[in-house]
Amino acid sequence: MHALQLEKLFVIKFGEVQLYQDGRLVEGGDPSFVQEAGGFTFFGAEALQAPVRCKYTVKVASEMLHLLCLPKSQLDSLMGWDMSLKTTDQVVAALKKSRYLSNLSEVQIKTMLQASVEVKYSPGDVIAVANGHPNHRVFLVKSGEVTLVSPDVHIAGPGQLEIKQGMERGRLAPGNIFNDEAVMHGSGGGAGLKASLVASAPNTVIVAFTAADVERIAGAQLAEKPKPLSGFKSIDFAHLEYHRIVGTGQFGLVRVVRNTRTNEVYALKVRE
Repeated sequence: MHALQLEKLFVIKFGEVQLYQDGRLVEGGDPSFVQEAGGFTFFGAEALQAPVRCKYTVKVASEMLHLLCLPKSQLDSLMGWDMSLKTTDQVVAALKKSRYLSNLSEVQIKTMLQASVEVKYSPGDVIAVANGHPNHRVFLVKSGEVTLVSPDVHIAGPGQLEIKQGMERGRLAPGNIFNDEAVMHGSGGGAGLKASLVASAPNTVIVAFTAADVERIAGAQLAEKPKPLSGFKSIDFAHLEYHRIVGTGQFGLVRVVRNTRTNEVYALKVRE
């Protein structure tokens, strides 16, 4: 993990880490960064207040490291804290995080929102169906929670769906955006949804708009390349050395790998 923005709490279940700053090992570590409380060792606690820039590079210092990564949104949901986007400015800030909308100004986004549709759903309500047809809508979760259902699950259309074991592919919390890549395809093309959307909490509110809504406001700006993902570093799989499997799940397995060029160790999830 490099010195990028911290947005999660990392709990060390077993293993050890070392801290580096400006390429040099921080001898003895930093107890204010890697903390201990209630029998747990963790870092990133400051990110629970707001995303912050990590002042260290964190590297694996043991043969194996098992980290439990908890995003702030997940912790907020677990604690029952209200994460709803209550103001227009909060909605705009959430949309600006999309790499496909980040080129737009706040004024442009607010103008676009005037054409958006805001709908309230109850648990089990089907919001959108992944049926293979192009979908030009972008969805922002304003409140509540949305379950991503596998596109392999046949859903006839609007109505109620009981989510059973094996259907879920993930969840969206307030502030999360889905299908924003439709903006780059425009109203004349695009692909189908990667998952169906089903409300999974009371008072789930979705703000939806179309690629055409964005085109009318942004025009030529959509031709610009989206900003690269913050902190993303491409890795050549040919440089990975594969080690033991450390976990298995419904959709694949997790194995330890080492980058032979940088000597960095990662957990690689392989989906079946």
